[in-house]
Amino acid sequence: MPVLLLFFAVLFWSGHNVVAKGIIEFVPPLSFTFARWFLASLIILPIAWPHLRSDWQKAIQWWPRLLLIAATGICAFNCLLYIALQTTSAVNVGLISSIFPVTIALFSHLILNVSLSRPQVIGMAICFMGVVVVIFRGNISSVTTLEFVVGDLWMLLGVFCGALYPVLLHKKPDIHPLSLLAVLIILGALTSLPLFLYELVQGEYIQLNQQVITGLIVIAIFPSVVSYMCWNRGIELVGANHAGLFLNLVPILTAILAYIFIGENY
Repeated sequence: MPVLLLFFAVLFWSGHNVVAKGIIEFVPPLSFTFARWFLASLIILPIAWPHLRSDWQKAIQWWPRLLLIAATGICAFNCLLYIALQTTSAVNVGLISSIFPVTIALFSHLILNVSLSRPQVIGMAICFMGVVVVIFRGNISSVTTLEFVVGDLWMLLGVFCGALYPVLLHKKPDIHPLSLLAVLIILGALTSLPLFLYELVQGEYIQLNQQVITGLIVIAIFPSVVSYMCWNRGIELVGANHAGLFLNLVPILTAILAYIFIGENY
């Protein structure tokens, strides 16, 4: 059961990278984040409402931690991911996502005091080196021309924000999983609202067309609601470190889906 839950979570997230790349030219990144989580809020609220009615008081008691989880793992991560997709490929986003398990293990060590074995440390170093190769296209001298790799660097920063989500979720209120997910999604929308308004003031608007509408709806349902339902339950069953291992599938699945649907190659 946990294997299927975690697999479908990473499958939908991999598909999200591809769909997002397909519409990013029509949707400013900060507005993209708000639109995604606002639509997801509309979807999850009626589903979770029966549980929220009895859980809201407990959730309020935990609001600082839940707000931190939503601000980093939902709002900041997605903003940075969409900024990255403006200048890098879905395949590269998937490849850089391979550092998620390493980053989760690192934060688990630093925040939760989870011990790291020597093989884990060696694996972390190898993984970091692999991401450096991806970012600099195998040519470290390209550090002098950062404009060619800036999207990858944004994604790297996004990974550090996103990795906090499963680690911070180690401690959470004793409420129904749907209540927890609904609260985090709603907080994700609320924390991204000021960023959306900032883009509007700057004159950047979502260019609505059939492709954008379809893409946003698909993203709001599967990578936003369904994936997080699977992911949260998977973390509950096997823990953040073991769940993080499934994120190794993101580069592979993203590359396959990007090749099939938008013709990307690395």
